[in-house]
Amino acid sequence: EKALNELSRKYGVIGDVRQSGMVFGVEFLKDKATLEPDSGFADQVVEAMRERGVLLSRLGRHKNTLKIRPPMTFSEEHLGLLVQTLDDVLAGLAPQS
Repeated sequence: EKALNELSRKYGVIGDVRQSGMVFGVEFLKDKATLEPDSGFADQVVEAMRERGVLLSRLGRHKNTLKIRPPMTFSEEHLGLLVQTLDDVLAGLAPQS
């Protein structure tokens, strides 16, 4: 969760990072002031991650939250790959804060 929170400080499009056990959510917003969801951006992130070999899905009423549910064999090495890939994707799609 710490690494994902660091990305939320770097990219203004991330509204919130949530965790429940080993399931993580990264919420995307068009505007943090109005809390307007950005499901289109979430679609772009899911597709770009898929193209890089990382499978994620979306959840939530507005489908604007990435669902990160790692397999049981997930290790520290995989975490680094996931966060770096997400950082690369966000760098290409969203302005930094």
